[in-house]
Amino acid sequence: MKKTINNLFIISLIAITLVSCYEHTEGCRDLNALNFDVVADIDCMDKCCKYPEVNISFNIINDSVGVDSNTTLVNGFLDTFRITELKMYLSDFYLLNEYGDTFAINNSIKEGYYNSGEKVYKDTNYTVSKINLNIHNYNIGSIKKRDTYQQMDFLFGLKPSVNNAILDKVKISNPLSTVENDMYIDSIQGFYFLKLKIEFNDLSSKTFYISGNENSVPISLKSEFNLTERENHYINLSLDVSRWILPMDLRKNNIEVEKYLKNHLSESFFLE
Repeated sequence: MKKTINNLFIISLIAITLVSCYEHTEGCRDLNALNFDVVADIDCMDKCCKYPEVNISFNIINDSVGVDSNTTLVNGFLDTFRITELKMYLSDFYLLNEYGDTFAINNSIKEGYYNSGEKVYKDTNYTVSKINLNIHNYNIGSIKKRDTYQQMDFLFGLKPSVNNAILDKVKISNPLSTVENDMYIDSIQGFYFLKLKIEFNDLSSKTFYISGNENSVPISLKSEFNLTERENHYINLSLDVSRWILPMDLRKNNIEVEKYLKNHLSESFFLE
């Protein structure tokens, strides 16, 4: 009996020693993360999880043909012209799955506002891209939920709280940086949401602008895209000028043209 007790004591002592010598492995334990660590048994404390990036592959087309600054276009009024400059803000991207659940794409900005006369800053999740005619790929942020999505929602323009925020702490690389940004107007008006410059065949030109919080346009596009893999993702987004620009007489006064362009944006975007 005494021998049995001694054996149990020795076994218990060995077990305690082994447990005390075991070093826990710290790492990312989120199955959705790119760097999911199967052997980790402690969550990392420094936000080490890296999630798949969502990228927009953006194309401007005329029906099904690509458009750039060298493309000659003819509208319904027999005007021949080129789009020599096109810039626009698209922001606040969300994805919806088949159940209608909404998932934000994550990208933090530091926005400021005045509180009792003092500047106050906060980190806000806000995704934004400044579209440029001859640039096709845009990183808009990361997504934590791997799923098959049925819809993408976003905003043409910027929501008021961002458009009128103090953005002097935004990184220069961010589309919302006000440093040397020709889309930034001033601290009161915020940003131009659209700048479109066209050059007619006779070498005359016109430039159209859309700005103001009342002129943002919510866009909802339905298309199934699979983001279940633990990898970076690409979504193909197109803007069709045959639906957006070509039906309009661009020689009309700018106010009429700008109103038309705003009102026909939502029907001119689509996902491929």
